[in-house]
Amino acid sequence: MFTEYTDTLQYLEEEISQSTLFKKNKWKTCIIHGGMDQDEREEAQRAFEQPDTKVMIATDAAGEGINLHWSCHIMVNYELPWKAYRIEQRIGRLHRYGQKRDVTVYNLFVTNTREDRILENILKQLVLISRDVPGDAYDVLGALLEEVDLTELVMTALIQKEEPEVTSEKAAQAAKERAKMLEHIDKELLQEIRRYDHQDALRLLNRVKETSATSQDVAQLAEAFLLNYGGRISQTSKRGVVRIRDIPQVVCREGVMPAYESVTFHREVARRHRPDEVQLVAFGHPLFDSIVSYCTQAGQGLDGATTAKIIQSADKKGETGALFNFRLRCTDGRGSTAHEELCSVYVTESGTLDLDFAPQTPRFDSNDLKPPNTGQGASSSFG
Repeated sequence: MFTEYTDTLQYLEEEISQSTLFKKNKWKTCIIHGGMDQDEREEAQRAFEQPDTKVMIATDAAGEGINLHWSCHIMVNYELPWKAYRIEQRIGRLHRYGQKRDVTVYNLFVTNTREDRILENILKQLVLISRDVPGDAYDVLGALLEEVDLTELVMTALIQKEEPEVTSEKAAQAAKERAKMLEHIDKELLQEIRRYDHQDALRLLNRVKETSATSQDVAQLAEAFLLNYGGRISQTSKRGVVRIRDIPQVVCREGVMPAYESVTFHREVARRHRPDEVQLVAFGHPLFDSIVSYCTQAGQGLDGATTAKIIQSADKKGETGALFNFRLRCTDGRGSTAHEELCSVYVTESGTLDLDFAPQTPRFDSNDLKPPNTGQGASSSFG
């Protein structure tokens, strides 16, 4: 249960913990607020995972850096913040990778009050304005309210006993200015987006996926590198989970541990375990990122900046082209890497893009490092 205010949090904790239902079943509550340090927050998170702790009451301090999806799938907003991104942060604590149940969100509000009348009038005005702004209705409303401090607007109206129509007109005027700006941006900068074809995008995405690095590719590269540089990899009792010891000094940097007792290179294995039990070593993990960084630095490590490959393809006989390998990275609002993958694109000597050809290029195989056969029907590519 989320609330914006610490005093409301304390009120809710007392009301819930002293309720007949909680006393009868000897259930517990826990709290998280901005006055607690990180250790205290993590202790509260561990308490929430216990079977007898049924409710966590939190301010927006729990909307940052605390993951609750392993122990919770129901969220109650006792009152809503005006900024949409803060609501998204709250929901993101539950609705995230590893959540096994449908997430349900309840928003509480009081009707038939002066505040309700003010907000109702404001929303009516905003809905009318939003019709002229392209995009999803809820996204548009959030954009229109971006520069409007509704909390101050409503509180001022209550103190000055201002009519709801007057307050809503003030909000509408500010929203209209925002709408003009958004319309200008749409016309001047985003016209090309309207030509977007969803089916074409899906077809392109599927073709690109064929050339992207798989979990097997990641595992082969990591295993070959670690073993060649003195690392040790051994199986654990869990299927698909390994233990890594003696991490090579050349990849030891901030965030990389000297040993890992329980990791996997496969996403399907990671999904079966909690992140604190089994780590997924892939793009975005400090160890794998350090390996990739070391291998791609020209003049160091494996000197992997440029290499040559021979392709067994009768159709491409005698043709020369370039194979470009891109690291595609998605970052979150704080700049941290949320997802990263490798994408290969082949360009012929004449400059033509060939997405279908990239999957034919040999994958790195740690078990077979022999030079490729340069017999008849071969073409070369450089990447």
